Amino acid sequence: MYLVYGNSLVEIKEKINKIIETINTNNVIKYNYTETDIDLILEDACYFSMFDDKKCIVISDCIFLTSKEKDSINIDKLLRYIKNPNEKTIIIFSLNEEKLDERKKITKELKKCCEVFAFNKKDNKNIISIIMENLNKENYDIESAALNELLIRCENNKDTILNELEKLKMYKIHDKKIKLDDITIVVPKSLENNIYKLTNAISDKNKNEIFRIYRELLESKTDEFIIIGLLESQFRLFLSIKVLLEDGKNQYEINEILKEHPYRIQLGIKESTKFKKKELINYLEKLYEIDKSKKTGEICENNSLEMFLLEM
Repeated sequence: MYLVYGNSLVEIKEKINKIIETINTNNVIKYNYTETDIDLILEDACYFSMFDDKKCIVISDCIFLTSKEKDSINIDKLLRYIKNPNEKTIIIFSLNEEKLDERKKITKELKKCCEVFAFNKKDNKNIISIIMENLNKENYDIESAALNELLIRCENNKDTILNELEKLKMYKIHDKKIKLDDITIVVPKSLENNIYKLTNAISDKNKNEIFRIYRELLESKTDEFIIIGLLESQFRLFLSIKVLLEDGKNQYEINEILKEHPYRIQLGIKESTKFKKKELINYLEKLYEIDKSKKTGEICENNSLEMFLLEM
């Protein structure tokens, strides 16, 4: 069994996909804990697969590991199962939350039984200090705009940033001044950056650009569930920003409340003005239905996300 959690949705989904690849089975069943009775999930976990030697069950939104949900009889059933699991069933528990409720018995037991992976976005101030210390040692300078773009393209991942810094230092070895154009040339675009450009194209109603970026994402073998999740995250950010702006909050206050990178908030404020609140809610509802339908097998169409983009 595996437990994958944190506030970095991209890394969580990538890790889940890698685990599934290592299991080497086509029999993968996905459930959302908040939408499915745990009895049904446990019943499925206990059954042996008729088609494969192994099967994998992915359970998302495991809020029973947080203080958002009180323990119940259902959790007692889950506790009994994890103490005596079906050896032919691999279960991946996932949660898009920074912390678990360590006081809970279910949390303690799962951490004993599972291989645990935590993916949390690093504190920006700490990462910036690491970048500046790295560059100052060799007398390099970096523009503020270049620093912001580096953080965005590397998704605040320290290891990725340090790797890209080495490439940048080689590229700028003669004048040792790193500018925005240098980041654009040397550091590849992140997945989240492409999603931002996709939402930007959606706000501009530019269908050619929408499908160009969407095809680019598919050609890079980006999982549709990741695209859906990131679109949901982006639209949710825009909606949160609109609500906070209506409440009279300024950019600094919004950043303090949402705990996002200041540059992302700055871009979000600009982009959120292009959408109506009702429009963003509608997009989030449609993406939720697409995600739910794909996971539960309610629809067979593979192009439901494409149809959603076509309606933009």
